[in-house]
Amino acid sequence: ELQELLSRLHLCGPADLRRCRARVKRLARDLPAFDSVWLDALVQARVLTAFQATVLASRTPECLSVGAWVLMEKLGGGAWSETFAARASSGKQRCALKRLVVPSDTHRTVFQGLQQLVRDGRPLPNASVVVPRVVWEVGGQLVTGSPLIEGVTLRDLLVRRGRFPANVVEDIGAALYEGLAVLHRHELVHGDVVLHNVRLTRQGEVVMVDAGIKPALEPRFLLDATRPPDCYDGIAPDRIEAGGAATEASDAYGLGCLLWELLAGRPPFPSG
Repeated sequence: ELQELLSRLHLCGPADLRRCRARVKRLARDLPAFDSVWLDALVQARVLTAFQATVLASRTPECLSVGAWVLMEKLGGGAWSETFAARASSGKQRCALKRLVVPSDTHRTVFQGLQQLVRDGRPLPNASVVVPRVVWEVGGQLVTGSPLIEGVTLRDLLVRRGRFPANVVEDIGAALYEGLAVLHRHELVHGDVVLHNVRLTRQGEVVMVDAGIKPALEPRFLLDATRPPDCYDGIAPDRIEAGGAATEASDAYGLGCLLWELLAGRPPFPSG
């Protein structure tokens, strides 16, 4: 059953399993070679990721397959979305997939908004800001596909190393400002300029991801007592007061709050 599942999900074939037999014998020793042992061996052999093995051992292994893509790693998530690194089922092409939680009454409107975002974002170079390249419906869910940016988020870096030096923040600010300028020249807004949406690549490039997705999900700001307070960090006060839409000015305000947090180690107005 495990072999059939691995083949159906395009995760590995019989040759990969044969290569892992000796490893399975070492892991199992005198015990039966349960599926969990095979999964451990495949992870050690780097045929599967630890994330894939965990999902395969769950009650919903089929969720690793999303359309023509196979999930590899979970990159992050919140109340309204989950983001994954994925590869094509029939090749090595990789992308970032975001599964969105959208209420049924706004599903069609959000889908149309995301389709418009994809069309408007096609002329943009994706060097410093990433807009979704495709959006589709899978099993009643909305899924966006974007170029996969390999790197750590500024949020993770701030947690690991503490406050950033001023000269580094200046370089990051200049790069993010240029990215927003490109976006605004094409009459688009990011709408969610926060630390976890900015990645630093191994080449030292600063890239903003998920541009335009939050405004498509919430065209106007909604105050919701069920959300954690840090959801409101970086949101311009005029949006909170009037329930307004994201604008170029609110993007600039969010950038200012982001740079403050890198310098100070905390948001300018903690706890929202």
